[in-house]
Amino acid sequence: MPTIKLTDKEWGKIKIQIEKDYGKNILLISWRLKTELGFAVRHYRYWKKDNDIGGQYDGYGEYVEEIHLDFIEENSATFFRLKYL
Repeated sequence: MPTIKLTDKEWGKIKIQIEKDYGKNILLISWRLKTELGFAVRHYRYWKKDNDIGGQYDGYGEYVEEIHLDFIEENSATFFRLKYL
């Protein structure tokens, strides 16, 4: 199952294009997104450490938001890359 990682900004642009191509309802109903385009959208958030000096973590960092698109088949991922990236 291939996964494509995007930033919020990248996903915002692609989401607008998908809405133009398929209508607004496709993004609101997850099973329609899977059946029509072959992927599920997953919002992923993790803690990125700022300083990791000599194995000593100083406690500072930031949350990083990513959008992961989990594709059912490689063909769907290839089509998506060609059309939207």
